[in-house]
Amino acid sequence: MARKPKITTDKNARADQRRRTEQLIEQTKDVDDLKMTPPPYFSDLASTVWKTVIPVLKKMETVKQTDSAIVEAFCINYEQMVTAYNDIQEHGQVQGIWKTVVLPTGEVLEDEKGNPRKDFQGFKRNPSTQILDAATAKLKALASELGLTPTSRASLINMLADKTENVDVATAMKQFFKQD
Repeated sequence: MARKPKITTDKNARADQRRRTEQLIEQTKDVDDLKMTPPPYFSDLASTVWKTVIPVLKKMETVKQTDSAIVEAFCINYEQMVTAYNDIQEHGQVQGIWKTVVLPTGEVLEDEKGNPRKDFQGFKRNPSTQILDAATAKLKALASELGLTPTSRASLINMLADKTENVDVATAMKQFFKQD
């Protein structure tokens, strides 16, 4: 399988990669930029991610409004990852399996307090662990598409450094991943 073309203006990258990126920026300069307003159906968390990532993507000049579905998927998967993680923190990675004891007559056996008696059957994996796995994998792939992986960020930092003199990478990254 062929590798995806690298989008970069890094002076250390190959000339053809830089040229391709410059052509992309030039050819899409008239395409609408991403809108700062998140989609109306987004939750608070997804909206916060949107408002945080859009300024970073706008600086890159390669992600445009036509790519908004990828950004939406990124925000949604981030929310799913956080929600699944919180559920795992609350309920654990495994959950007990309990079965109500039913007599051959069909009558439910009760304990001394009158509650249905339940027998422990074992453990099962918390479904949120699978959601966390899937959302994390999708998030990584989408981040790569958008230029937000460590390798992509390194290219972005070099691209920004070419355009501005004062790039405070630590502050920019803290701001990007800040959650209120």
